[in-house]
Amino acid sequence: MLSKQTIDNLEQYQAHYAEKGWVRIENYLAHDTAEQFHQQVVKLAQNTQDWHMATLVEGKAFIAKVNDYLGQPPQERSLFIAQLLRYAQQHDFQYFYEFIRLLGGDARPGNALTELTNTIGSSQNVETLKQIVSQPLIEQIDAQLTCYKPGHFLKHHCDEGFQSQGQRKVAYVMGLSKNWQPDWGGLLHFQNGQGKIIESLIPTFNCITLFTVPTPHFVSQVTNYCPEPRFSVTGWLWE
Repeated sequence: MLSKQTIDNLEQYQAHYAEKGWVRIENYLAHDTAEQFHQQVVKLAQNTQDWHMATLVEGKAFIAKVNDYLGQPPQERSLFIAQLLRYAQQHDFQYFYEFIRLLGGDARPGNALTELTNTIGSSQNVETLKQIVSQPLIEQIDAQLTCYKPGHFLKHHCDEGFQSQGQRKVAYVMGLSKNWQPDWGGLLHFQNGQGKIIESLIPTFNCITLFTVPTPHFVSQVTNYCPEPRFSVTGWLWE
């Protein structure tokens, strides 16, 4: 369920997005709904069974079960991390985080996330987002629950993508972490065409950020001393 504040201020959000190419909406979901999802996600994070890790290995997308990774000997895990970080040093694009697919592709969310999945994929949510970004031809939304732990990151990119189901038009990030501190890393940074940072957004609970595709951006690496994961629901609106 979306909050009354969201519904009452759609024109304001629409105007900001039209001017800037992005908009951040505080208190996007009804308070009780957001609190419920936060509790579910925190509880789910205590069990690694449903989570996958994502990165690039030799330039190709690599996905593995977190439990399988944790089952490897420590030396093998250290070598794997060293290799992906070396790739990040030598190439423009690399990423490393954990996720559960909610909508689209090979999504098989567990029962604990059914209500979260249904809310993101609901007609109310999709139609509201379409109105805010003035994209009436958008046909679908995908989603994944992401978890950034110490050392996780997403290097600069612009989200351009064409697949059989259509074209990415708008990206979104909905925060589910509470009381995040800026020095923990994990900030969303927007860049201009010259790579300069033009906006930096701190992960904020029950806050959704929408931005047009393509927009250069990156998520800064989460610090080693960060005491908790950075949770968010991310995805794209497709035309």
